[in-house]
Amino acid sequence: MSKKIIWAAWGNIDIANKPYRKSYSDVAYRHEFPVDRFNLLDNRLEIDCANIVKAPVYNLTNITNDHRDKFFNALDQTADEIYRLAGNKTIHVAYSGGVDSTVALCALMRHPLYKETLEAGKIKICLNSASIQEYPELFYNTILPNIPFEFIDYNKIMNDSNAYLVTGDMGDYIIASSDALSFTNNDPNLNLNDNWQKLIPYIQVLDGSKLFLEMLDTLRQKSIFEITSVNQLVWWFSQCLTYQDELARPYIWSTTKHNDSILDESKVYRFFYSDAITTFSYEYLSTNPAISSYEEGKQWFKEYVVNHTNNLDYLNKPKIYSQRLSLRLIYKSQLYIKNNKVLSDFTNTQL
Repeated sequence: MSKKIIWAAWGNIDIANKPYRKSYSDVAYRHEFPVDRFNLLDNRLEIDCANIVKAPVYNLTNITNDHRDKFFNALDQTADEIYRLAGNKTIHVAYSGGVDSTVALCALMRHPLYKETLEAGKIKICLNSASIQEYPELFYNTILPNIPFEFIDYNKIMNDSNAYLVTGDMGDYIIASSDALSFTNNDPNLNLNDNWQKLIPYIQVLDGSKLFLEMLDTLRQKSIFEITSVNQLVWWFSQCLTYQDELARPYIWSTTKHNDSILDESKVYRFFYSDAITTFSYEYLSTNPAISSYEEGKQWFKEYVVNHTNNLDYLNKPKIYSQRLSLRLIYKSQLYIKNNKVLSDFTNTQL
C-alpha cells in the first residue's frame, strides 16, 4: 500500500512547488495542514492524503426550530459518551479556561456519573497558569477545592495507557467559525449574516490569494446546501479543510507510538467532534441562522456554562486564546498510513 499522508509539518512540504498549498498558507494559517475531507477540490491540494475525519450524519429536511435545546442536549449526550468510552481510565480534561474547554468541563460535571468518577480519582484537570487567569472564578471556587489538577503535559498523557484525554477541540467550528476573525483581521464592521460575497474583498487584498479564492469558490458551489451568508461560507470552509489538522495535534505533541488510536476515540476525545454535536451543527447551519459575529455564535456555549455555574458575568467573556500558551513540543514531522498502519517520522525529507 502506498504511503498516504495524514499530517505533515510545514518544513516537510516543498511549498514553493505546491501553489495551491502555498496560497492556502498565505491566506489561512501558515503551519496548518489542510486535507480535502470530502474530495471536492479535484486533487488541487497536491499531496496524496488519507482522510480520517468521520463522515457527518445529518438530515436537512423537516428541521424544527428548537435549536438551543438541541444544542444543549447534544452537549449532554457528548458527556455521556465520554464516560462510556473512558471506562475505567482516568479522564484528563485539557482545560484552557476558554469557552470550549469550559463547556466540556461543565458537561462532565453535570453528568450523573461525575460524583462517583471524582470520588474514585478518575478525573483530572490539565491546565496552565493562563488557564487559571482566564477564568479564575471557576478555578478558585470549583477546581482548586474539589478536582485534582496538574499542569498539562501532552507527552505524559499520550504515553499513559490509563489516561483518556478530553479536549475542547472543534468548538470554533460548530455555530460560527473563528476563521472569520483571521480572514477579516477581526474587523468589527463585518456582519457574518451578510451575503457571502462580502467576505471576498477581505481575502482579495492578501498576497497569494488567487488560488485560495478559487478553492473557496469551488467548495461553495459544491456545498451540501446553498451558501447564503459569510458565516455559512466560513463554516463550510472549515468543515471541508481544517478538521484533520486538529485530530493530529495530540499525536504530534507526543512520542507515543500508538498512533492507530487517531482513527477512533479510544485515546483522545475531542468534545465538539462528537456525532451528536456534528449533526446539530450541520442541521442548524443549513437554516442560515442570524448570527452577526463570532462572539454571538458563542452565546449558547456561554449560556450552558452559566446554567451550571450561575456566574452571569461569564456571558461577556471574550476570546483570549490562552490554550496557545500550553507547552507543546513537536515530536513528529509526519503522520501517515502505510500497510493499514498509522506510522510517524521525524525527518527533513520534503513531500
